[in-house]
Amino acid sequence: MQPPLSNNYSDQGSTISPEALEKLMLLKMQIQERRSTQEHLKTAFIIAFASVFFMFVIIVVKRAMNIGIGPILVAKEPIFQAEIFEPEKNIEHDFILENKGRLPIEIRMTQSDCPCLWAAVVGEANIFPGESATIRSTYSPSLDKEQQSGSVAHILEVYTDYMRQEKLQLIVKATNKY
Repeated sequence: MQPPLSNNYSDQGSTISPEALEKLMLLKMQIQERRSTQEHLKTAFIIAFASVFFMFVIIVVKRAMNIGIGPILVAKEPIFQAEIFEPEKNIEHDFILENKGRLPIEIRMTQSDCPCLWAAVVGEANIFPGESATIRSTYSPSLDKEQQSGSVAHILEVYTDYMRQEKLQLIVKATNKY
């Protein structure tokens, strides 16, 4: 029969040398250090994983905001080339604007860089996803002081209610043909 195990070695008739006791204490400290290191590594891993996860979430949300969840106003032909045959005759052109996004957008106003070019929204100023609106521009060569040089270009800005795309620029170019 085997004697019961005990922490008191003197009960079993044997003694531990001070060197062996010192080695046991050193081993115990090493085990505690390893456990502590493992805990630190676990914590570092959790923090690193959480950081990568949240960075991924931020990137996905940012991309979602940029790829058409909001409204996206696009001009089918943002540049119109006008040919002037009579300086007294106004030239009209319709710019077609489409909402390629997923939310409605409102055209608030139009503004030109020259009094010789003006524009107005034809029909509804609210453009729902997949729908379009018309901006009718009118260019008056007789009011354009720069037109005498032969060719000019004027910018027509369309302002919206969407802060990510507050304005859209349309261009009217005119060439003197008389």
